[in-house]
Amino acid sequence: MPVRASSLFSFLRQHQSRKRPGWPFPFRSHPGKSNVTVSATWLPHGPCVSSSFRRHCVSPYPFPSQVQFRGVAMFAVRTARTLGLALALCLFSGGFAGVSTAQEKKVEKAKSKLKITVPADDAELQIEGKATKPTGTVREFETPDLEVGKAYEYVFSVTWRPNNYTVLTRTKAVEFKGGVDINVDLTKVDPKNPDKAVIRWVPTPEDIVEEMLKLGGVKEGDVVYEPGPGDGRMLIAAVKKGAKKGVGIEIDAKKAAEATDAVKKAKLDGKITIIEGDALKDRDYSEASVVLLYMGNEFNALLRPVLEKQLKPGSRIVSHRFVMGDWAPDKTIDVKGADGDEYKLHLWTIKEKK
Repeated sequence: MPVRASSLFSFLRQHQSRKRPGWPFPFRSHPGKSNVTVSATWLPHGPCVSSSFRRHCVSPYPFPSQVQFRGVAMFAVRTARTLGLALALCLFSGGFAGVSTAQEKKVEKAKSKLKITVPADDAELQIEGKATKPTGTVREFETPDLEVGKAYEYVFSVTWRPNNYTVLTRTKAVEFKGGVDINVDLTKVDPKNPDKAVIRWVPTPEDIVEEMLKLGGVKEGDVVYEPGPGDGRMLIAAVKKGAKKGVGIEIDAKKAAEATDAVKKAKLDGKITIIEGDALKDRDYSEASVVLLYMGNEFNALLRPVLEKQLKPGSRIVSHRFVMGDWAPDKTIDVKGADGDEYKLHLWTIKEKK
């Protein structure tokens, strides 16, 4: 246990009768001074030799054979006088205390101000996983005290609803230094970290599904992909029309299970695969010759660069109602459904890359 150097002599007397080879003995410097831990290894009894003073001694008290200052082993001078040993160690301790004080530097701390711009007044903002209460498109916060100049990283996440069927979540990691104010813009899409989109599924009438397949020219041998297949009706219709394979990517676990059941009931589970997951994240569409969509303008805009990059020339994209940003469709038709409503369908064809 730690003891003060000033009481070392009395402590040794109390333990002179104990035979404890190799017993570690740490102590600290005098009160009011900087503390330095010193550790000694003891021999119980017997002769000792000091190479420094070239003297021999025999003592009834245990003496340290090895001393450690700050974890560095040093061989202690064995002396016949215990008090002299204690005094020497106290002097060592005081010397190291000055080094300790010099090495200790005061850490400067300061707060950083955060100015965050979000896509909508009622957007839900999280900072480092914690929800915040302020509203408005521009929000200001202050960090706790941070070490000035030290690098920090905060993760910001914003969720909003551009319409009544779409929920978008955007996440951004920002690095900054303690004490430095930062501006965080969450209104722009990060191509390296795509938004997460959850679309409320609305079924496309079966007669309109047939019109979509006609517009896309679905034929024997086609591979049809559909983000957000819902109950799987579009994929089932495409395979029945001749497509050799269908793949649906559904983020909603319940809908994914529903689509899987529908595929099994249609006895097409050997040709149609339903994947539970995010259709925007790390997905490979390169196999598709036809992509069917009924997802929303925001989702289509996020999916567009993926399809443009991955689809082969000649592949077709058919969307019920919604467009793909400023990418003008090659063809748009209006169809009157069996329910009497008007439906707008769009077609894009992937061109040869120049």
